[in-house]
Amino acid sequence: MAPLAFTDLTEQQVVEVLSYTAVPDPTAGPSDVLRTKAARNHLAACLGLQGHGNDQKKAIELDLYFQAFQHGAAENLTPKQISALVAMVRQTHLRAIGKRLTVERSFQGFKDLLLDHSIHRPPFSEGIFTLREAHALMAWMLTAYYRNYKLYQYALTTGRTCDVTSRTAGDGLVEYPPETPPLEDATPMEEHEAKLAEERKAKEEEETAAAEEAAKEAEERRERELKEAYDGSLPEEVRDKVAAVLEAEMTRMKTDIEGRIASETAALQERLQGLEARLSAKGK
Repeated sequence: MAPLAFTDLTEQQVVEVLSYTAVPDPTAGPSDVLRTKAARNHLAACLGLQGHGNDQKKAIELDLYFQAFQHGAAENLTPKQISALVAMVRQTHLRAIGKRLTVERSFQGFKDLLLDHSIHRPPFSEGIFTLREAHALMAWMLTAYYRNYKLYQYALTTGRTCDVTSRTAGDGLVEYPPETPPLEDATPMEEHEAKLAEERKAKEEEETAAAEEAAKEAEERRERELKEAYDGSLPEEVRDKVAAVLEAEMTRMKTDIEGRIASETAALQERLQGLEARLSAKGK
């Protein structure tokens, strides 16, 4: 990811906040250097947290960022390092609040950010902090933020309203079994089995008919394909000659069959006439 240095705070803004220091007190420790109202207000203006005096959530959030700024100044970090530290703390906090992260997932995200700013591997990461500084920042983050993680979550996470509706047992929540039909409407076992046998037989016949129809269609399709292949393999002259021979043969066969039918019909007529003559003679 891109380095966070000078994203939330520019170098000029860091220098300006550092300039709001009181006259050093010989008895004051390093952590008291930037604890001035002017420095805190200027940091709020730089981070867009104006009105923190009347908004407790903004005030709590500003205290967290100001503590990070103070820690960076107390550790004698450069303006670039202080800007990166405040940006990392701010991004970690806003992500934890916005996504309601567990403390483990939030801390893992902060470690990833710190690692990206401790290893110099452009353009993926920039080595802003040394190994010693990274360990010190991680220890400070555990003490200053994650020790009070649930308090930050409780104070700054947006509340959600859950509407609950109660119902009694008579509101359709009880599931009743289906009504059992009377025995007089039941079908006898013999009749039921006979009906099932008829259905199975009808289904088998339907499947057999469908299989026969499919086989017939396949055979017809195969014959058509063979005929088309045969016709396509013969020259046109041969096909014409074959057609002429077939037509002549069909005509001859037709004439022969008609002649046989005529002769058989005449013979049958003669037999009928002879039979009628005999019957007539017997009747007389």
